Amino acid sequence: MKLKIALIIDKFDYRMGGAERYARDLAEGLVREGHEIHVFCRRGQSSREGIVVHLIPAITYPKYLRLLTFVRGVRKHLNKDDFDIVHGLGYNPGVTVLNPHTGVEQSWIEGDDQSRESSAALLWARLVRFLTPRRHLILSLQRRQYRDSGVRAVIAISEKVKSDMMRFHPVDDDRIEVINNGIDIQRFNPKNRDRYREAARNKLGLATDEILILTVTNNFRLKGIYPAVRMLPALMKRVKVPFRLLIVGRDDSGPYQRQAERLAVSDRVVFMNYVEDVAPLYAAADIFFLPTFYDSFALVALEAIASGLPVVTTKNAGAAAVIESRDMGWVVDDPRDHEALAEALSYYFSREAQTKAYAAAGKIYTRFSSTENIRRIQEVYRRVLSQRQG
Repeated sequence: MKLKIALIIDKFDYRMGGAERYARDLAEGLVREGHEIHVFCRRGQSSREGIVVHLIPAITYPKYLRLLTFVRGVRKHLNKDDFDIVHGLGYNPGVTVLNPHTGVEQSWIEGDDQSRESSAALLWARLVRFLTPRRHLILSLQRRQYRDSGVRAVIAISEKVKSDMMRFHPVDDDRIEVINNGIDIQRFNPKNRDRYREAARNKLGLATDEILILTVTNNFRLKGIYPAVRMLPALMKRVKVPFRLLIVGRDDSGPYQRQAERLAVSDRVVFMNYVEDVAPLYAAADIFFLPTFYDSFALVALEAIASGLPVVTTKNAGAAAVIESRDMGWVVDDPRDHEALAEALSYYFSREAQTKAYAAAGKIYTRFSSTENIRRIQEVYRRVLSQRQG
């Protein structure tokens, strides 16, 4: 059955991060399944034929007016047309399928608080948050979403997000379906190691026996780059082989570089701006590291696992739930526990442990495919339509 589907996301730009990249993959996958796809966004462009992008004008500044005018603009445009499914990935009320990729705002706030470096920084962050209209608007919009009787299905991208939904909003367990994000397994798979590894490591100037620990994120503070750098002296005491921590993403690296200098570990840390094709970096790396304070899922962790890497992360990442064994990775409770982080990372300095991770990826990576994700999303669509017809 061909459906007319509206996808709603603020930015339809796969270069921005996990949610935006997922939105592109979802739209393209649904087009391949024969559906008519309309994307309503504030900024973006069509990535392939069959995807109609509707740019919604919004006031640029201040940010709360940007969000408010975008939400109202989307609602106005939706009222002019008739869609079988309205699939919301952000804060927009009035959808039939609620699938918030940023997770639950109150949980994000908890993680943001925990990532602050001092009591003064925490108090300042809370004051700024209290005085920020956009934060109050987001909380209000999410309350409306979970109370909206027009929502026929709620999709959580991880067990963590499902737990947060039930903790902060009046939504029952049986209303929420957990569907993990999917990835393009043609781009991210264990075979990339043979394809890219040697050239990528040479380009990075890595010695043959040098261990490369990779982090990919566009939010250094929230995703735990301070603890990552602070952990390095503890790791250096545990291991004797050379290693480097490569941090890739769009953010100001200055504070973290200065911290590395104070700890005399700056020779172990390399910062790299965002690169569009990260697959060669996964192939060059030996361990993926994400000591995050909050992540509704962490698509990069899934990409790393599929690429054959062991993943060291924290229980604050939604993707931690897919790490089923020590062969796949290690989940640490507290991102500030430097010794625990160092212990987990040092375990994967063993070539035997790396080989087991590579073998584990070869057995399971197809489970994480975009194709499987889109199959399950379409099942939700069919249930929504059957409820409406019934």
